[in-house]
Amino acid sequence: MMQTHFTPKQLAERLQISEYTLASWRCKGEGPQFMKFGKAVRYSVESVNEWEIEKTRSNTSQ
Repeated sequence: MMQTHFTPKQLAERLQISEYTLASWRCKGEGPQFMKFGKAVRYSVESVNEWEIEKTRSNTSQ
């Protein structure tokens, strides 16, 4: 079965950042879009892929 969503822990591992950073981004409206199911936070693989493409840069001045 193909994975369709990431938990915060899974996404933090994928991005090599802390779960705290993801939580901070959620509070600030930064980072990939997410969903909440009660207290459970999930990130769709599609949203994460789109966000990563938006963050791709070819030089440091962008």
